[in-house]
Amino acid sequence: MSTMLHGFGLGLRPEHYAAFAERRPAVDWLEVISENYMLPGGAPLQHLDRLRRDYPMAMHGVSLSIGSADDLDLEYLRALKALADRIDRRGSPTISAGPAWTTTTCTI
Repeated sequence: MSTMLHGFGLGLRPEHYAAFAERRPAVDWLEVISENYMLPGGAPLQHLDRLRRDYPMAMHGVSLSIGSADDLDLEYLRALKALADRIDRRGSPTISAGPAWTTTTCTI
């Protein structure tokens, strides 16, 4: 079962971190760009961990490259799953990805 997000959502960007820490804006949920949080450690993950306690989150990926001729990147999928588990421990994260053709190793 997936989580339904309702109301006003905002795309979380690094320039918003201070405002969320200081004022807790009245936003119903946040959208995060998955790839910005798929590296271990660092300030972005610290902000994400703090904010996910107060706001539901939707993850949007921009590098899945599912429209590519290449095989799916299994390391990317593992990192995406780890992030989804970190953000939504209930096991029903909201995830989207664009079907972009961003990489290729084939020659045409």
